[in-house]
Amino acid sequence: MVQAREAHDDYERHYAEKIWALIPEIYRHEDGLAGHPGQLRALVEILAEQAAVERRSIDRVLADSRIDEADDWAVAYLGQLLGTRLLHRLNSAGRRKDVGHTLANRRRAGTPRLLETLAKEVADWDAVVQEAFVHLLRYPHALDRTFPAGPVTHTPQGGFPDLRRARIGDVAGGPFEDLAYRPEFRPGRGTRGRYNIPKVNLALYRKYAFLLADVTPFRLDATHYAIDPSGRGHVPLFQSGDVTRRDCEKPAEWDVRMPITCRRLNAVLYRLPISQASGGPGWGGLAGRTFESAEALRAAAAAAGSGNLPALLAAALVADTPKARLLADAAGPSISLALDGGTPLRPHAVAGAGLEVWADGTTVAAGVEVLVDPALGLVELTDAAGPVLEVRRAHYGILFPVGAGTHDRSNRIPDAGPAPIATTSPVLSAVTGDRVFGDSRTYTPTTAGSKMDVTGTARLWAADRERPFVLLRPAPNGTSIEVRAQGAGASLALNGLWLGSLLRGTAQGGPLCELRLTGSFDRIQLSDLTLDPGGTQAALAGQTPKAIPHLRLVLAGRVEDLVIDRCVLGSIHEAAGSTGSSVACTAAQVAVTDSILLPLGADPVLSLAGAKVRIDRSTVLGDCRLGRADINDSIIDGVLEVQDAQNSCLRFSMVRSGGRTPSPYECVVLPGGLPLGSFESVRFGDAGLGVLTPTCPEQVREGAEGGTEMGVFNRAFVSIKLADLSAKVAEFAPVQAVVQLIVQT
Repeated sequence: MVQAREAHDDYERHYAEKIWALIPEIYRHEDGLAGHPGQLRALVEILAEQAAVERRSIDRVLADSRIDEADDWAVAYLGQLLGTRLLHRLNSAGRRKDVGHTLANRRRAGTPRLLETLAKEVADWDAVVQEAFVHLLRYPHALDRTFPAGPVTHTPQGGFPDLRRARIGDVAGGPFEDLAYRPEFRPGRGTRGRYNIPKVNLALYRKYAFLLADVTPFRLDATHYAIDPSGRGHVPLFQSGDVTRRDCEKPAEWDVRMPITCRRLNAVLYRLPISQASGGPGWGGLAGRTFESAEALRAAAAAAGSGNLPALLAAALVADTPKARLLADAAGPSISLALDGGTPLRPHAVAGAGLEVWADGTTVAAGVEVLVDPALGLVELTDAAGPVLEVRRAHYGILFPVGAGTHDRSNRIPDAGPAPIATTSPVLSAVTGDRVFGDSRTYTPTTAGSKMDVTGTARLWAADRERPFVLLRPAPNGTSIEVRAQGAGASLALNGLWLGSLLRGTAQGGPLCELRLTGSFDRIQLSDLTLDPGGTQAALAGQTPKAIPHLRLVLAGRVEDLVIDRCVLGSIHEAAGSTGSSVACTAAQVAVTDSILLPLGADPVLSLAGAKVRIDRSTVLGDCRLGRADINDSIIDGVLEVQDAQNSCLRFSMVRSGGRTPSPYECVVLPGGLPLGSFESVRFGDAGLGVLTPTCPEQVREGAEGGTEMGVFNRAFVSIKLADLSAKVAEFAPVQAVVQLIVQT
């Protein structure tokens, strides 16, 4: 949508004036009086242009000597001067950081914290080091000193755990555990062979956590909510991590980007400082005592006759505990909820709970106003009067930005635009020019007869780092929304929006709703967009979950160019006979790049017999029926039928056997498609949608051009970063240490 920005250094004008000033005044004067005036000035401007080129070249030579400003080609030369092992050329950001920090890393070689720093520099992943010898079981004897209890399960170092501690299952097998194990002499594989004297476990957290601010939660009834605006009840909440933590500090549980669990959300300590013993009546007897829950502090306060419980809970809250960090961190909590427009709820008013079965009728502790299931993204209010829930802050996780989301899109949207849409029910019956959605609320536009007319060049986009959810409304008892080009030269660009369907006159969602493109478009560009591929909503107890419609893009007119870039879509089909002719309506060219396409049942994901289709670095989870295709670095986990196979291309991709495919080049053809368990998830809304697992065939995980993985996360360079990190860990780790990389997310 926007072109690359270039610096304006005005070197041409500077040198033109400088050279012009060196010419004697008489010649400058005569140049203006000659029969063809300005000839000398034109020559000077030509010389100035060349001088500007040379000046920029000199500036680049100086800049290329500084790692922060050097061109990518110069980074390799700087690395050779330092004698460092260069990272893969595709991992350009990691290579630059590695070269820039080589000397500092050599000074810290062999330290545990350096391994975490390497993971951040090389791969931009959060990491936590676990030295295995600390967790080896030992039997005490009479001369032993008293070992301090662990911070999570209170297990003494090398001792036996207290099985009554609820968080044992929450941290076991991870880097934040304080349990003890017998030594294992087997090589590391899965969960085996992790604990022995030379073992160092480096836990890797690869997924990013993106902020959702002031999102509109889905209200099931007066007290039950799904934080996901579409109503899905399986969208996990992530913690944001701490980007300000210094690399010499050991990370705590709340410092890394990972899914939040109920037990971590409830883990808290209360300890009233002695200095605040006079802050309220009866507080003196509580000062200095430690309580592991708000209920324990309330009970002690009641026994001591203490008053002003909300103030006591706020004053006694220990900041360095998971619940305090997740709900009340001054730098920005991972979760922030409010009721009826009030101030954000304090940590003692929020409790983690497993809401696979709603807690209706369950007795909760006094003062708890909200129950949250962070693993499912569900919320239940304890007040039967049903105040309105507001989600001020929440975070979702994803391996790499794709589809609508709150990631950085500043270089993909216009620099300036009109004022954002002020109402959540804007009129979109006729669209021309620019329209901007300025926040992440839910919008229900009004259209005339479920039709949106596009005149001239129309652009609808979300503001940077926002994810508005736009529910399009079909006509009563209808199942389609029409986007119609008015006149010649119409074009439409959609960027950063999440489009869903609000069906009327049906039982919330027949499974299919069509977004029909009619008329004649010169170009349609979909960028960082999500067309809801369907699913099911959360449901109240005893009710059947309602279906979320699958939004299908239907070409019912003519489109010269259809460009789909970094999107999550449902199916794309042609409609025959929509223009009154026997020729199928289609697009002349369709380009799908860095996208995920999800099917509706057994229907084909792509049915484009009349278009020339190019698919690059995308994951298509279903059958494809195409006329002519050029497919590169992609996963087609379905039957591929290409009519013009002779003039089509299939390179570095995976397809299912049994179809009509072009001659493959460096491809993987699997009978029956990818084996089960190759993806973390194929359900929209899950953090692992489209993410390849270690059980996926290696030819797919590393078979794309350049040695990266096939599919939508090709540009995440997971396999390359993992290989680079392994090499750097081997370079800087102590000789006797056996460092094992363990992927947690």
